[in-house]
Amino acid sequence: MKILHLTIYDIKGGASRAGYRICSALRATGVDSRMGVMRKLGSDSFVHGATGFPKSQLALLWMATTRIPLMAHPKRAPMPMYSFDSMPGFPFAWPSGFDPDIIHLHWINNGFLNTRQLEGFGKPVVWTVHDMWPMTGGCHYSGECKKFSAACGTCEQLGSTKVEDAAFRQQQRKARHYSMVNMGIVCPSKWMASCADRSLAFAGKPVHVVKNPIDTTVFVGQSKAVARSRLGLPLDKKLVLFSSMRGHVNRIKGLHLLKPALQELASRNQDVHLVVVGADKTDGQEDLPFPIHYTGYISSEEEMASYYAAADVFVAPSLQDNLPNTVMESLSCATPAVAFNIGGMPDMIAHRESGYLATPFDVGDLATGIEWCLGNNPDNCLGNVGRRFAEGCTPSVIAAKYMQIYRDMV
Repeated sequence: MKILHLTIYDIKGGASRAGYRICSALRATGVDSRMGVMRKLGSDSFVHGATGFPKSQLALLWMATTRIPLMAHPKRAPMPMYSFDSMPGFPFAWPSGFDPDIIHLHWINNGFLNTRQLEGFGKPVVWTVHDMWPMTGGCHYSGECKKFSAACGTCEQLGSTKVEDAAFRQQQRKARHYSMVNMGIVCPSKWMASCADRSLAFAGKPVHVVKNPIDTTVFVGQSKAVARSRLGLPLDKKLVLFSSMRGHVNRIKGLHLLKPALQELASRNQDVHLVVVGADKTDGQEDLPFPIHYTGYISSEEEMASYYAAADVFVAPSLQDNLPNTVMESLSCATPAVAFNIGGMPDMIAHRESGYLATPFDVGDLATGIEWCLGNNPDNCLGNVGRRFAEGCTPSVIAAKYMQIYRDMV
């Protein structure tokens, strides 16, 4: 069977990394699985996309132009997580001469693909839904809004007061396009599956739950002392790790709630150091109450695994999230995780067994969760439970589940 995965990047961003891992997992079982991407950043021969001058620069320009339609909505929310489905598909993503049996979509925004193209593929489509955009009128996460289940409109992110606004029209178009395609929906979390099941756009489509794969040979526990020495981190302090990739501008990542939680932790006389992944001193964490170690952007999975292993606890304070790779990676490295009890977090974190699920969005309870994990992990008992969970999501396990979905569709 031949599978073509389509996503904006190969090895950048959570959704694209998940797609890359799924593609790689299938290849490891002998499946002819390839990727078409808008902008190729790695060197794998099975990934096809824009590289080098001028194609890579054209891809960046193409992405930038997709924000122009937002200018027609002057009352839009600051930094809206909203994408229009209006650009023609980007022309450099297709492996020449490859005739797939299945088209497998991942994250297709920023002008990479539009939903009008799906019928033209003439192939069954599997869509792994990494955020809510495929089912909404354009938002990537709906927050408290539930209109996607009936009809989007009067969109808060666009600042619209019209019932049949741009979000309404876009969701209706998606539903029409999807109705013409043999399409199966895969959701990494039970929460996302429940959203897909009740959405207008996916009406009548089969919905499956399949977690993202994790390479437990890369994301594996290590000696904390060895990892800290290699990374230049203190050996005698408790380390709290969190990821801040665009967290200073992306409110849904919850950095604005993590800060007061850490202030609360400081008031309880906890002596910890913070390790901030994916950020530097320009990203707005200077006012945090503990010494901070900035890693900058990390592309190496092996290096990232060392940071997880070096930490005593990982914190993911998202307001709404699907099945973030970072939490799975932390658990696979036998490091407990703390998050709010939202989205796909309870699919991964067993409360008071492999981490802590705080009451949404109680910063005091988030602080309590961090404190609890730091003080209740003898012999790394929490980390061992998390590791056992990750071992149920290995590439071979997840590849087998996808192969069954593919077989059911052809």
